[in-house]
Formats: sequence, structure tokens, C-alpha cells
Amino acid sequence: MKKIFYFILFFIYINTYIILPFNQLNPELEKVINNNDINNIIASNSLLNLYTSIYMGNTPFKLLVKLYPYNNFFSFTSIPFIDYNSSNYLFYNPFLSKSLHRNKDINYKEEFREVTDIFYFITNEEEINNIYDKKNFSHINEDKYKSYLYLNCLISNWHFSDNYTGYLGLGRNSSYYSQYHFIKELKEKSVINYSIWSVDFNTSNKNYDKGNLIIGEYPHIYSSQKFKKENFYKIKLFNDYFNENNNNDWIFRIDNSYILKINEVRTSANYIKFINIIFGLYFMQAPYFLFEQLNFLFFEKYFENEICQFQKVQKDNDEKIFISCSKKHFEKIDKKFFPKIIFNIKNNSNIIQLELNYTDLFITKKDKIFFSIVFSLHDRQDTLKVGQIFLYKYKFVFDYDNAELGVYIDNNLNNRQNNEIIYIIFSIAFLGFIFFGYKKGWWCVDIMKTRKIKKR
Repeated sequence: MKKIFYFILFFIYINTYIILPFNQLNPELEKVINNNDINNIIASNSLLNLYTSIYMGNTPFKLLVKLYPYNNFFSFTSIPFIDYNSSNYLFYNPFLSKSLHRNKDINYKEEFREVTDIFYFITNEEEINNIYDKKNFSHINEDKYKSYLYLNCLISNWHFSDNYTGYLGLGRNSSYYSQYHFIKELKEKSVINYSIWSVDFNTSNKNYDKGNLIIGEYPHIYSSQKFKKENFYKIKLFNDYFNENNNNDWIFRIDNSYILKINEVRTSANYIKFINIIFGLYFMQAPYFLFEQLNFLFFEKYFENEICQFQKVQKDNDEKIFISCSKKHFEKIDKKFFPKIIFNIKNNSNIIQLELNYTDLFITKKDKIFFSIVFSLHDRQDTLKVGQIFLYKYKFVFDYDNAELGVYIDNNLNNRQNNEIIYIIFSIAFLGFIFFGYKKGWWCVDIMKTRKIKKR
């Protein structure tokens, strides 16, 4: 009996997480779906259109799923007026699902109604790299999907014959339909271990629009060679950002920040009090005062010489500043002269240090180099909004249950770099001492020879 109990316990607590490969939807298909211009990078919600796909239904049908940062539930939304010839994509039709169940009577005044269906996910039953075909690393083996019975989702209207795309919310605390928190439900039904998610990017792609969304496990578990538990630090989320309890963003407080140029602190940036991480955000957004500081420390002469230019764009009841530079001339600039923006966050007795530097902040596209921060004149002037570039540089874990973020910082690497700098300085000083001693020695020899000559 005891053996049976331990077997059941092992089965319940088996190490499980979900793998959702994502990439940016074909722009032409995206225009067919919602007529959204993905090149509009100045907009306040200028998100990459990142999609994954799963299977649903007793007879499994493929569902296109958008990864969305502004709610936390799973829903499908109908797609009217689809021209399948131009889209070349089959969308999910819930009317054909034999397992879809309405959990309450239809109320036509509601935006969504609750339904349940069978979901299929790729899990870690095999190593993450083995979910792909050997011949084509980007192609998913569909036989790796595993079924999970009757998970909650929301459907947007009563036309069951419509075709749908899915929305998987990665937001923190949506005040809308909070009882249908999808990732928490996965944990409650023992599909995953923890109510957390993180992102693995395809390192060969610098557009940050391809990779895997990992739900339910820590990176130092599923990628122990790359991430170490001792390098994992926790950051408490800031709850009163909007002076309400319905904060849906992943926001944390900055204790102090400054701008460093050639290893010298040039100015404080303590007006930036918060960082808001938004999955899918390509261009970062910052207060206007940061533009003035970077202009004074770096950009001013390049604006005057017309190597770079900035333009003010009126957008979303705000005025935004966007910087671009000539690739031909700007690539010749010595990168060490561009300042680093440093952020310090207290973690008990530790200080977590994050930074943005030249590599993070300039994006080359054809004959232009774009600065990846858009500056706002009227939006909140105490917040830096970051997205894919920040998530690519730092490995974050988004934790719903503990209302915190985790981040992996290799302090040993920082210590090694500091030790290397100290060693270089010591070596230079030592060589200088030897050189000075050598010169001084010959100077003494010359004086002694001179004195001997005078005595004679």
C-alpha cells in the first residue's frame, strides 16, 4: 500500500513543464487578421506579433495562438472576413470540436463566456532540443503533444461556426476575468510545477521574434548547464504603481541609476524609478529627460554633423522622439564613447545591477542604424518600458504566486572581470615601476661615471 502511495505521489509531482515555440506571424497574414501595421514602432503598444500554435478538441484541431502581455487568461477571438486564399492558413473552428463545453448559459451582453475543452501541449518528457525533427530543427514533431482534459478558456461571442485565433495572456494581475488565470490553472491541475514562465530566444535571430516560451519550471532546472541556482536573485514587484490592486504589468522599483561614460559616472538618472517589462515590446520607451542627457553626453555632435537625426512624432496623445543614424558614417564611431545606463536594485543584502549599453541600444537595418529607445514627452516620466532586448540580455522568471521576478546574474563573471581589470592595472603599474627603476638605475650609473671623470 505504501509503495502504491509513493508511486501516486511521484506521478503527481513529476517534473513537468510546457514548451511553446513562438515566432512572429507573417506580416501579410497579420494584416489579413486585424489590419494591424507591425511597422508602426512608435505606438505605445508597439508589440511584435508573436504566435505559437497548439491543438484543441477531442478530434485535435490546430489553433493559432497569440502571446499577449495585457491579460492572464486564455481566450479565442473570431476572425471575420478571412480570405483563406491570401492567408494560406487554417484557423480553429470550435463548432467542429466534440469536446467543447459551455459551462454556463449564454448571456449576450457579456464580452466572453466560459467554455472548457481539451488542450494539447509539448512537455519536457524528452529533452527540449529533441522536440524538433532532426532534419529540420525549426519543425516541431507534432507527436510530442500531450493531451490535458478540460481546461478553461473564454470565447468572445456566440457564433460557434466562426473561425478563431487564440490569445494566451502573460500579464500579471488582470482585473478582467481574474478567476480564469490560465497559468495558475495549469498548476492547480498538476500540468506544471510552478506558476511561472520564462523565454528562451533563438540566438541566431537578433530580431528577438523566435524562441520558446517555457511555462512551469525554473531555467536552472531545465537548462542547468547554462543557468546556475546560486546566480538566481529575486526582485519583488511593485504593487502600488497605479494606486490600485489591479496592476497587470511586471513592474519593479529601481533604487538608484546613473549614466557611466568611459568608466566615469557622468550624471544621475534617479528620475527613472521603475522598470516595466512587457513581453513582445521591441523598441523600449523612456522619459524625455533621458534623451536630453544622452544628447548632451553623446548624440549632440552627431546631430550637428547630420550623421544622426531625431524626429518628433505625435502618437497616442503623446509626443515621441525617435533617433536614427546613417549606417555608413555611424559604424565608424568608437563604441566605447557611448555611455552605459546602470540600474541598481536592492535584494536583501545584495545589489542587483542591470545595464543597457551600445550593443543593446543600436539596431542595424539596411542602410540605417536605429536607437532602440523611443522617448516620450508626456507619458509617465519615472518609468522605463523594456521588452525583447532586455529579456534577451537577462534571463527573467515571471512568478505569479510570489508576486516577484527572478533574474540570473553571474556575479562570479563580474568578479572575474573586476579581477582582470585589477590584474591589468597592477601589471601596468608593475611594468611602469620596472621601467622607472631601469631608467633610474642607468641615471645613477651615469652620475657615478661623471664623478669619476671629474676626480681624474
